[in-house]
Amino acid sequence: MIVDLDLTLFDSPTSAFGQASGDYCVPDTCGPGDYVKLFDHGRWEWFSGSLKVEYVARHAHAPEKPSFSLEYLVVPSLPDAKDFAKAVEKDLGLFFYYYNKIDSRPAVRELLFVHGESGQKKSIAIRLGQPYWIENNTQAACEVHVEGMLSEPLKIYGMDPLQVLDLAIKFIDRYLQDNFARRLFWPSGEPYEGQK
Repeated sequence: MIVDLDLTLFDSPTSAFGQASGDYCVPDTCGPGDYVKLFDHGRWEWFSGSLKVEYVARHAHAPEKPSFSLEYLVVPSLPDAKDFAKAVEKDLGLFFYYYNKIDSRPAVRELLFVHGESGQKKSIAIRLGQPYWIENNTQAACEVHVEGMLSEPLKIYGMDPLQVLDLAIKFIDRYLQDNFARRLFWPSGEPYEGQK
């Protein structure tokens, strides 16, 4: 039987890495509590190769193709998560949606900061991560980082990915204008005046 399969992958007990979904063939008798084999046992020492079906949903628009949600999979490390995600796409033909990671293809803007007293220039990079859903698609989040100014990335929250993206851009602009106005420049040397 062909089902719409989805599973969530964690790269640590508290950090969701992404979600795999797509058409997958399971035995006709498969249901909640049963295990779905994804890979051969032993491919990874930390994974048996199968995951338990947590719940099954049937939709009025496609009753012949139920949705199977599998238990979460927590892998030992970020490199293991990346390897598993690639295998899910390549070997199983599923689509893998990578949740936000600040180092995962962020939007980047580079600026120069000029120290007021010394006139010394310092490069900073503004990184804006991809918005992603949290809380069962009831709230969205986005990571922002101003490398060279903030000690670590911050999470911005909103009602949906579009709003959180807007809020993240406004946060960055307000943070830069409030703290570094008239001391930021484009790499070309032109003054940076923020978002208009």
